[in-house]
Amino acid sequence: TRVSIGAAGVAEQTLREIVDFALVHSPVADGSRRATPTKVEVTIA
Repeated sequence: TRVSIGAAGVAEQTLREIVDFALVHSPVADGSRRATPTKVEVTIA
């Protein structure tokens, strides 16, 4: 994952902590990190 982030007057460590927090709490990032089992069922009526 590549992230580009910046803010005037904000320390680099603070920006890294924001990104780390977002990655840990994001359901999108979570879903892409681990395999999510799927099943397709087809019923012909």
